Amino acid sequence: MLTNFIVSLNAIAPLFILIAIGYILKRIGKVDEAFVKQANYIVFKVSLPMTLFDTVYAVDIEGFFDPHLIAYATIALIAVAAVMFFVTPKFIAEPTTAASFAQSSFRGNFVLLGSVLSLQLFGPAGSLPTISLIPVVVPVIMVLSIIVLRVLSQDPEAEKVNIAKVTIEIVTNPVIVGILAAILCKTLDVTLPAMATTSINYLGTLATPLALIALGVQLQFKGIEKFGLVLACTAIKLIAVPLLVLTPAYFIGFTSYEMGALFILFSAPAGISNYALAYSMKCDYEFTGHMVVVSTLSSLVTMIAGIMIFKTLGVF
Repeated sequence: MLTNFIVSLNAIAPLFILIAIGYILKRIGKVDEAFVKQANYIVFKVSLPMTLFDTVYAVDIEGFFDPHLIAYATIALIAVAAVMFFVTPKFIAEPTTAASFAQSSFRGNFVLLGSVLSLQLFGPAGSLPTISLIPVVVPVIMVLSIIVLRVLSQDPEAEKVNIAKVTIEIVTNPVIVGILAAILCKTLDVTLPAMATTSINYLGTLATPLALIALGVQLQFKGIEKFGLVLACTAIKLIAVPLLVLTPAYFIGFTSYEMGALFILFSAPAGISNYALAYSMKCDYEFTGHMVVVSTLSSLVTMIAGIMIFKTLGVF
């Protein structure tokens, strides 16, 4: 048990140390919001796509897309979103808060933490199931989030959703493009020159530290309102949903790396993208921002506990 705890701590703690460094740097006035915008641009437009390209390109991708894993993850996401869509308004009277609560209960920081944590836990080859989910679940989560926020908020003044624009944003998402480009290169047996692979590797190594430091800069601890609701949503996102989704998956017989992919997908804390979408759609973005803070900090405990449990059970 102690060995599993140490392994789990070694996988998770470095991520939160980098987040803490970002928060401290902001507190002492060394970085600001301008840094966050620039860092996020580099991470999500350049570095993270390169990380995923490098990972997929460097390993054997035969059977990269597992239809059973993709189907299970997609159905589970839709089921969780549907349950929260119908149940949340029965307990939360304020429409904008209900909408933000429902979104935060199923949408996590999967793209960033998924790629980082899977590589940390399973290595390049073992991380492929996690990475293979990204091109599928990112559009699914985006569509579900828009539906939940738009319908539950019931705000006639909310900005209308431009379906064409959203579709283009999803298709041209650099993270998805990076994965698909690597698959294309592998399929066509394209051999990149050493200088290209080295440059891609250098750019990819920026993703983890820069993204996590930027996340730490964005954390705000001032006056968390509706703290009870935030805690309830955090418990649903980090404990209830993973238990309900992963328990059947365990008995279905998914492989260790597939279970790891599902664990990361459904156990990841709320991300800044939740806040941005809630803000643009005039929902309770303050609640969503507080949810990002509390769930991120809480996930240090829940994800270590989850990894320990799975290692003890011999799942991964």
